[in-house]
Amino acid sequence: MEKQFAIRDLRHKEKFQIDDWYLNGYAKQCGIYATGVYISLCRHADKEQKCWPSIRKISAELNINTHMVQRAIKILEKYNIVKKERAGKGLNNRYFLIDKSCWVGVA
Repeated sequence: MEKQFAIRDLRHKEKFQIDDWYLNGYAKQCGIYATGVYISLCRHADKEQKCWPSIRKISAELNINTHMVQRAIKILEKYNIVKKERAGKGLNNRYFLIDKSCWVGVA
């Protein structure tokens, strides 16, 4: 019996996309920290729109403290822009980028 595992997207990526709808409406509501975290999550997302950077990695990329990253993720969850899935003790959380048709609130 073969062991099942998640395949990580290892393509060499030089570009990523962020939805204009976020920048045109949600960025103002979410604030600069949540916007930075959302951009980081978009950058790390694979083909299935999931990613698992650590809080510490996002914090280092944006030069903000880990508390601000956690707070920003809660804001993004509030608007259903991302969904966080706890992966277990000592493991990085998984984040899923939600389609804009499911976002709540602002725009």
